[in-house]
Amino acid sequence: MKKFAPPDFRAQRLFELRGEVILLPSQVGWGQMHHSDALGTDILCDTSGEKPFGLGWIKFPPNGEVKLHTHEGSHVLICFAGRGQVKVEINIPAERQSFQGHELSPGDCYSIGSLVAHSVHAGPDGLTLLVVGNDYRNATSTDRLQMVKTE
Repeated sequence: MKKFAPPDFRAQRLFELRGEVILLPSQVGWGQMHHSDALGTDILCDTSGEKPFGLGWIKFPPNGEVKLHTHEGSHVLICFAGRGQVKVEINIPAERQSFQGHELSPGDCYSIGSLVAHSVHAGPDGLTLLVVGNDYRNATSTDRLQMVKTE
């Protein structure tokens, strides 16, 4: 019996597990992310729908960060290695900004809606995140995010 794979089907190895160690894809294809200390690489991107849906890795160096920003499309970030914090805008009145911080460690995940201001801060051992999102932009794209001015 033949196995059928639709034309828009793609498969890619996400990571390798050796004992308790997760090995990410090689550094080939990783690039510097704009407005961020992080490197990123794209795993898959489906452009068959109205907006692209994608999956990629983001790797922050020790104490690295991406400052307050927004972007089109909702996304889920899953912490695979390291520790850090994500700060998310709450109570979004135009006259003031208020943020709530959430600690990140391996196995934690969070979801951020489209255009919600947020920042990510890595701890002293760095931070590795898997990002899954709609209206996905290439990891090194200059229009992936828009910086937000703080008071």
